[in-house]
Formats: sequence, C-alpha cells, structure tokens
Amino acid sequence: MKNNKGIEKKIYTGMMAFVLMIGAITLTVTTSYAYFVAKFSIVNPENSNSKFTSANITATYSDGNAISLTNAIPGTSTAVKTIKFTNTGTVPLSYKINWKTITNTGITGLKYTISCSDTATIGTGTNLEMPDSPDTLISGTLTAGNSNTCQLQVHYTDTDLDQSQEMSKTFSASLEAVAAATK
Repeated sequence: MKNNKGIEKKIYTGMMAFVLMIGAITLTVTTSYAYFVAKFSIVNPENSNSKFTSANITATYSDGNAISLTNAIPGTSTAVKTIKFTNTGTVPLSYKINWKTITNTGITGLKYTISCSDTATIGTGTNLEMPDSPDTLISGTLTAGNSNTCQLQVHYTDTDLDQSQEMSKTFSASLEAVAAATK
C-alpha cells in the first residue's frame, strides 16, 4: 500500500508539471510583444531646409452652435450669431460652416443674412433663402496665422400676407464647422 501512495504522488506531480508546462507555453505563444514607434527621419541630413508643417484651426461660436426661433412674429430676427475661425497652423486651410440640422415646423418667409470679415468663397449675402435640409452655409480659405469672423442672423420676414396660421410654429438649426488643409 505504501508503494501505491508513492506512485500516485509521482503521477500527480508529473501531471501537475505537464499542466503547468502547457499553461506556460500557451501564455508565451499568445502574448504579443508588438510595439509601435513614431519616428521622423531626414533622408538628406545635409539639406538644412527640412521643415515640418502643421494644420490647426479653431472655430468659436458666440453662444454655441444652435439657432432657434420660437413665438416669433413677422419682422423679428434671431440674435446675431458670431462664428470666428482662426488658423493657428503653418499651412492654408479650407473651411466650411454647414447647416448640420434644420427643423422648421411651418414658418414661411424665413431668410438669413451672413457677412464675414474676410471674403468667403461662397455663401455671404443678405436675405438669402433658408434651405429645407442640411447644406453648406459658407466656405472659404484661411492663410496661416489669420482669422475670419462671420455674423449670421435669421429673419422671419413679413410677407404682407396673413401669417396667423404660423403662430406657435418653430424653427431650429445647428451649425457645424469643418476644416481641411489645402494642397
């Protein structure tokens, strides 16, 4: 009997060693030793004109990107919304302000006016027709280190017609600023 317990102990020890060995092999095989390195290399070190450029633009809104018109009467306007783009990078940037969302529950005669301190490629003007769906509001290009300030106002025009059916109707929209480096 004494012999059987010794054999059982050796078998148990051997099995445990085998299980531990399989576990160690599994961990070694499934563990990743990958790492990633970001590296800049200058191909021609004698060329002292090597230069890195950066593109960075900020867009700030005077009071957020939302516009709303509720309980308005014909002839009223929203507060002027100021949107300022600043190019703090070292390359020219193209920018756009989009109507991201537009919700109009039935107000007719909505128009908007937008003006910018720097010439925008498209979009500036007075009493422009309000789009029914998301669209580009303005777009332009900013050179490095410059800024462009735009002012937007939505108008509920008086059409000289009976607009009483538009009472309790609402309008809301949100704006989205988008920028990309120019080539």
